[in-house]
Amino acid sequence: MASIRELKKDIHYITNELIIECLVADVMYKGKHESKLTDLATKLLTKKKELLSRINEYRRIKNETNAKTYFKSIQNELHNLVKETLDEVQKLEK
Repeated sequence: MASIRELKKDIHYITNELIIECLVADVMYKGKHESKLTDLATKLLTKKKELLSRINEYRRIKNETNAKTYFKSIQNELHNLVKETLDEVQKLEK
């Protein structure tokens, strides 16, 4: 597994790219799906904050959990978030 710092950078980069994707889709559809895309961007920001706080929380519960599985679950959650978000944006295209 990469370092905690790299994981945080990945979370920042990926969520920001997905938010930009939502903004681009809003411009492409000329505001047709503005409320859905705004909700999606809000969901991304909340999830970003949640994932980062879970990473920072690990220092407090370090002795109770296995580091590899803990951070792997955060990584999997990030991958699922990407998949769900891209699926939602693609559904709007149809």
